[in-house]
Amino acid sequence: MQYQVEVLRGQHEDFTNFLSEKIRAYNNEQSPYHRESRKKGAFLPLELIVTDQQQQWIGGITVKSTGGG
Repeated sequence: MQYQVEVLRGQHEDFTNFLSEKIRAYNNEQSPYHRESRKKGAFLPLELIVTDQQQQWIGGITVKSTGGG
């Protein structure tokens, strides 16, 4: 059996979609956590905003949290 390996310096959209679909299917089958996390409302937004003395944003963090312990 022979295989070909390619190295790309950029994103190949069709391959990215292919791989994402395969990983999602695997995770849906093997991981209840991943399957549940894709349901609407499973993640809650959480933002930490850093402001200076003039109340201008200078940084921060934005994430989506499951809200679990």
